[in-house]
Amino acid sequence: MNTLDDLRETLHRHGDAVADHERHARPAAVRARVRIARRRRTTTLATAAAVVLLAGVGTVTAVVAPDGTEGPGPATEVVGVTVADSISVSGFPYALSTTEVLDDGDRVRLPETTATRAVSLVATGLGSGAATLYEEGEAVGRVRGAEAVDVPVPVSTLGTTLRVEVDGAPAGARVGVAVYEGTGALAEGVDNGLAVFRSTVGAASLLAADFAEAGEAEASVTFRGGLATARIARYCTSEEPGLWVHVDLDGDGPISGQCSAEDATDAGPSWYSLDGPGPVGDHTVRAYLTRGERGPEVRPSGAEVGVAVYRQSAPTVAMAGLDVETVIEHAGRTWRLDPLVPGTGDTFRGEHDWSTVVDTADGDALAVLVGDGGLVRATWQGRLSRGSSASLGSRVGPALLVGGVLLEGDEYDVRVLARGTGARAALLVYRPL
Repeated sequence: MNTLDDLRETLHRHGDAVADHERHARPAAVRARVRIARRRRTTTLATAAAVVLLAGVGTVTAVVAPDGTEGPGPATEVVGVTVADSISVSGFPYALSTTEVLDDGDRVRLPETTATRAVSLVATGLGSGAATLYEEGEAVGRVRGAEAVDVPVPVSTLGTTLRVEVDGAPAGARVGVAVYEGTGALAEGVDNGLAVFRSTVGAASLLAADFAEAGEAEASVTFRGGLATARIARYCTSEEPGLWVHVDLDGDGPISGQCSAEDATDAGPSWYSLDGPGPVGDHTVRAYLTRGERGPEVRPSGAEVGVAVYRQSAPTVAMAGLDVETVIEHAGRTWRLDPLVPGTGDTFRGEHDWSTVVDTADGDALAVLVGDGGLVRATWQGRLSRGSSASLGSRVGPALLVGGVLLEGDEYDVRVLARGTGARAALLVYRPL
């Protein structure tokens, strides 16, 4: 029978496998399965509208307040192309904040903001050429064709620099950006007024979720089903250092991790999974706090604690010793595994470099690595842009790393490097749903 020992083994395998997201269906049936009623804590929201300064290109005001009131806003046309005045990213609503026309090579500095932020690249008259958007030197968006608006790309809320490069376009091509900021409203799901376990994350549906009541530091849920498709997400934020959050399954455990000082609104973008089928029946999941990893249970004021269980409907595939989700979320979108890329899923062992070609003529691709037993890293080189992943150095079992987006309209030589005699690695390629 599977226990929290199994969960602990997969703690670091799936934690970063999913991230921000795009447009999710939320049928009423999902809401009906949510066992914990939505609660909203009394919270005072600032009503002052923010002003966004685009360094080097002037000042544009964003006047959509959290209460929905509006004042003079930015133009909803960029280089003659109409852009949406509101969008949804991962189910969270965003409002148009700023727009700006840019020339090839122009840089734009976005100041620090307390709101989440996303950017769409807009262009017209590119002909057979392309325009690429860079954030801090990393290629994050691209458009092609006579008239195009790219999907919104989440960007840093810290001060960040955007740059646009145009390639192979006629002299009349025009390029700009539309910047969006989160309105402060939450996505559909179970929330505590500050953070939310979304009803749908990728192909997974929320079964049950709970946040601790004010003044408490414990949350628990009960769900019925098998453990093979269960995904357990936890949430903990506190400004007090040294707090740890623990999760028990059916009284067995715990799996543990430190609370974050970041006040994230998306409570469930990553989770833990179990190996093997496990028993089908009623299961209870409990999250609680201690001071220090092995300290006694505590109930500190100001800590936010939550736990949720999702049911994964998409299958998994075994790669390099790890059961990998075939549907994941990253960079504001949902992605599905493409099994047709040459070499995808092939496992090779250490002190070895391996490469394949990924064609993005029909749209973006997402490079994902699975590694074990050594240092694993990926690089990609296209005609228009290049990039590289972080390094994956797991020595406690197979782990998964989302490498990065390979932008559309190119052909990439993707190279995977594995270092260490016991290292093994696999490359996976995903396409947007």
